[in-house]
Amino acid sequence: MFKVKKMLMLIVTIILGVLLVSCDYSYYLYYNSDGTDLFVDKDVSSIELIQYENINTRNNPLDKEDFDIRKLEVLETLQSDYMESFVSELSQIGGLSGKYEEKISSPLGMGIRIIYEDQSFTITTITIIDEVETVFMGDYNQNEELDMYLGISWQEMIDDFKELINSYFVTQYS
Repeated sequence: MFKVKKMLMLIVTIILGVLLVSCDYSYYLYYNSDGTDLFVDKDVSSIELIQYENINTRNNPLDKEDFDIRKLEVLETLQSDYMESFVSELSQIGGLSGKYEEKISSPLGMGIRIIYEDQSFTITTITIIDEVETVFMGDYNQNEELDMYLGISWQEMIDDFKELINSYFVTQYS
């Protein structure tokens, strides 16, 4: 009887250990770090297709750089009729995965900027870091200060984001 109890305890301990170690992480392009949707209490005023160039980020992708509006070029602005459906599709990009290594800490490359009524904004860009496509998503407050960000390389997320851009904007992401 004692051997059976010990064996059951060992099995339960192993199962719990595996479950705790194998938990997946949730990565979505438009969710706060606490898992809530970024758009819940924010009214979108504009969505822009952008190009953001920063030589410092290109040379040192893990260094956090202050946002500089002079480095941002607006390529195209999404018509207001399409903003709601764009945001809806955008908030579905992501999923569960293993933990990804942080690759970039500031915007760089082509992407979008979503500007909210309170003048805060979210920037999402795609660039190549060390020969690997990388996505950056940063949520900025009204003072252009970074509140939270995600900078990883997850090809499925990147492909879905590029496909969304190409389906809503005339300027295509190649």
